[in-house]
Amino acid sequence: MANGGGGGGSSGGGGGGGGGSSLRMSSNIHANHLSLDASSSSSSSSSSSSSVHEPKMDALIIPVTMEVPCDSRGQRMWWAFLASSMVTFFGGLFIILLWRTLKYLWTVCCHCGGKTKVVLVFALSIGALVIYFIDSSNPIESCQNFYKDFTLQIDMAFNVFFLLYFGLRFIAANDKLWFWLEVNSVVDFFTVPPVFVSVYLNRSWLGLRFLRALRLIQFSEILQFLNILKTSNSIKLVNLLSIFISTWLTAAGFIHLVENSGDPWENFQNNQALTYWECVYLLMVTMSTVGYGDVYAKTTLGRLFMVFFILGGLAMFASYVPEIIELIGNRKKYGGSYSAVSGRKQCLPATCPKLLLSS
Repeated sequence: MANGGGGGGSSGGGGGGGGGSSLRMSSNIHANHLSLDASSSSSSSSSSSSSVHEPKMDALIIPVTMEVPCDSRGQRMWWAFLASSMVTFFGGLFIILLWRTLKYLWTVCCHCGGKTKVVLVFALSIGALVIYFIDSSNPIESCQNFYKDFTLQIDMAFNVFFLLYFGLRFIAANDKLWFWLEVNSVVDFFTVPPVFVSVYLNRSWLGLRFLRALRLIQFSEILQFLNILKTSNSIKLVNLLSIFISTWLTAAGFIHLVENSGDPWENFQNNQALTYWECVYLLMVTMSTVGYGDVYAKTTLGRLFMVFFILGGLAMFASYVPEIIELIGNRKKYGGSYSAVSGRKQCLPATCPKLLLSS
């Protein structure tokens, strides 16, 4: 009985131990459920808080600064923007007023003597050519002070007049393209702008100023305006002489330029010192096919030019010189002008013997 009671007690104790263990397990399970609920609640709260703050993370942030863009010296450049508008306005106004002024001057000058203007331009062109002859004794490019160089000042005054005259002729020209390509316009293009550049740089360059010699082609026309040439033979003679001399001096100027400058691809190292009048001598002996050989071209540009000039210059020399000599030698006996003398009877050569016999 005792054993049975002991067994029952033990079993009861075992049952009590089993009941205690089951309570502990249930409490642990309940604690786990609470922790899971807490974690789920915390995760839900964190997820809700993250969902609330998520739009703020995706918002576009624009940086705002109060600094004004400046240059390296810290100066504001507002005046540049304002100046662009002012230059556009006043520049256009100046161009319009200048155009109207030139048009008015041309209208006024049209009433003046056209012959006087042509003669004046020709005289100033010859003056500019003489200044080129004087400056040709200097190096091709040299430093010249405009305020101290007298010849540069005179040449500047001449070219200002040429520039104004060019503008007036351009306004009056019916065919602007043909005017732009004619000989006198090309001469102005290569002689007038370099003078202004030389004043700005305080540096002189002979360049293509020898093209002023092409104005000599108009010499016969100028003499006709002045009523100096009246016969066809004299007009033809002066025309041939002016073309021959103009071509001669212009070609000599080009040889003078390239020989004293040198070839660009040789870094201008193969130049030689020749005066302008030595080049004039070289061109004359070349045209006349004499060719002494004491003066000759060393640069490649000079030799190429001489090749083409021999072809044209020889043909011109062979045709012009005999015709000039013929016109000079064939002067008619009664080719002069007639002038009446008061107090004397005037008669024609065919009727003079009859009048003498009758008297």
